[in-house]
Amino acid sequence: MGLLLLLLAVLPVSCAKGTPGNLYPSTHFLLLTEQGSRQAETLETLTHAMLHEIGDYLQLTPSPGGLLRLHHYRWRINLWRHLNASYRPLRWRKAACYETSECYVIALSGNPKSRGFQKRLRHELSHYLLATHFSHLPPWIDEGVSEVMEAAPPFPRFEPSPPLSPGPGPARADFGDCLELLHLQPGTRISPEQYSLAHRLTDLLLRNSEDAVRRLHCYLDLSGTAVSPHSCFLSCWGLSMEQACTALAGRDEKGAR
Repeated sequence: MGLLLLLLAVLPVSCAKGTPGNLYPSTHFLLLTEQGSRQAETLETLTHAMLHEIGDYLQLTPSPGGLLRLHHYRWRINLWRHLNASYRPLRWRKAACYETSECYVIALSGNPKSRGFQKRLRHELSHYLLATHFSHLPPWIDEGVSEVMEAAPPFPRFEPSPPLSPGPGPARADFGDCLELLHLQPGTRISPEQYSLAHRLTDLLLRNSEDAVRRLHCYLDLSGTAVSPHSCFLSCWGLSMEQACTALAGRDEKGAR
């Protein structure tokens, strides 16, 4: 961060980085990259594979054509300059997904062969797939799903034992913070602690039922409607948010022993 701040300090204020120079059209996206054709082919193949892996698991079909534009930079400084000009609230991110009037943009930098790059790409592709199929996404489940999808397959599957149950009562101090996730409005920036809670809660829910993805679709379809957040959660997941947070607290407590 210190080196990045030093570099930014000596840049002209008017300097802005536009889209990368080389365009590579693909079936489900447009790839714009500073890299040559060989590296672009590697990134294109990787992105296709990830889109289909995540899409198959979430039962969401990637949109064809140029609805998604993937902007890839070799250096983080160029990513910062692009985001600073295009979407300032995200300018300090290592990767970002945002919507324009024409398309969705995923912007990131680095070596596509690195583990960190691939995690970030999976995360942003998950945001993109959710955004193109659902509106009024609750921030906690949007981030929770994307955090879960960061990992390479296999993704969470039904675990019949132990079952998800109410348990004896809240076991951790962050039980109340877990409940608050349900009241976050679409577009709300969530804290690192909320990211962690959302990740763990989403993982728990996806392992709780043989038809967890159908339940996820139900929850995302109902969110933003006249149905209250609590009723929406209970109707789709088959348990209350209080029960889910209590079960999560119990699992966290067990895992900490």
